Amino acid sequence: MEVNPNLTEKAMRDYQLVQLAIQNGDIESVLFLLSVHANPNSRIQDNQRRTPLHIAVQFGSEMIVRNLVRKLGVILQQFALN
Repeated sequence: MEVNPNLTEKAMRDYQLVQLAIQNGDIESVLFLLSVHANPNSRIQDNQRRTPLHIAVQFGSEMIVRNLVRKLGVILQQFALN
């Protein structure tokens, strides 16, 4: 996986953990990572420029997609209130 070298170590780790959990269809791990504030819309880009949501759609996990979209909605709602 080719990744932007200017990213923080935490952002890289969060993205890789979320990506791995999604690819393995591990909904419990995805939910845990989201609960500890892993960014579901992280703009960290692999060589195909995908976000965690793109990966979830590609792997066909409807439950993971639903939870990522729900988390993104909460983030957008908080942003709008500020």
